[in-house]
Amino acid sequence: METFSTGSGFFFYYLLNSTNAMQPNNSAISISTGQNQTLKVNIGILSSLLDSGRTIANIFTITNKTNQTLNVQMTIENTSRPALALVGIDYILGISNQTIAPNTTKSVSVTAQFLPLLKIGGRYTGNIVLKDVVNNLEYRVPVEVVILLI
Repeated sequence: METFSTGSGFFFYYLLNSTNAMQPNNSAISISTGQNQTLKVNIGILSSLLDSGRTIANIFTITNKTNQTLNVQMTIENTSRPALALVGIDYILGISNQTIAPNTTKSVSVTAQFLPLLKIGGRYTGNIVLKDVVNNLEYRVPVEVVILLI
């Protein structure tokens, strides 16, 4: 399985793995499943009132398999939202760039963020986009969240 690769097929820059973190409002369901190209993140159900500002830790891990420190730009892009929503998942979830030391693993977290006037209940989907600008590599991890208005 290749994720970010030099093109040789034998040397991986990154290895993305799921964690054992559970959804914030359902401790029986995992947040992330799979590895590399099959990795998916389902935050589960968040309340726009109760979960604003909540950090959701350990959604997945990244292992830097190189001998150099790598800076990974992380953004969230929209793919779908409820019919009447004016904003997408990038408005609901925030993520920070990561600096990963050589041959180490780093856990990635997201933060639930809401502005009261623009929220609408429903299912939002998108991708967490990881970019290594220096090596010209990019990877997308599908992400999903369901928003309740209470």
